[in-house]
Amino acid sequence: MKEKQKYIYLSILILVTILIFVFSSFSGSRSAAQSGFIANTLIKMLGWINVTLQEQQAIIFASIIRKLLGHFLLFLIEGVFMYLTLINFKHFENKWFAVLFSFLIVVGVAFISEGIQFFAEDRGATFKDVLINSAGALVGVLLTFLVSAKVTKKAQINDNLPKT
Repeated sequence: MKEKQKYIYLSILILVTILIFVFSSFSGSRSAAQSGFIANTLIKMLGWINVTLQEQQAIIFASIIRKLLGHFLLFLIEGVFMYLTLINFKHFENKWFAVLFSFLIVVGVAFISEGIQFFAEDRGATFKDVLINSAGALVGVLLTFLVSAKVTKKAQINDNLPKT
């Protein structure tokens, strides 16, 4: 199972990375339409619970959703699967090296994705987006590290319990 699992992690990592690069290559109008659709859907859902946003509030909400979903959460997922892939393909004596290495690779992906946006029609690269992407990556890598350390520790404790 462990052998199969690491290839599943790698496959998901590759798919998320491709998704990031494809989204980065969208023109400004296509990107705006995509994030606008998501934001408008969420605004309609807020209406179901009697929450109405004024025009300026809706614009701010859409911007937050775009940054949260399109940057932070996507790179959080990238960070999770980068860490899982690295620790399953290479043995690290010190797991903090895996954390650092995973984070640095995903930061590289963030810079590349912003570089792609620089050349996309009606788009631009911003360092602020790299920082948001990197924050998502850091949270993803650290959460995965902490959860996997806890699971490993619990498994070791269970292995050391006397058999009855």
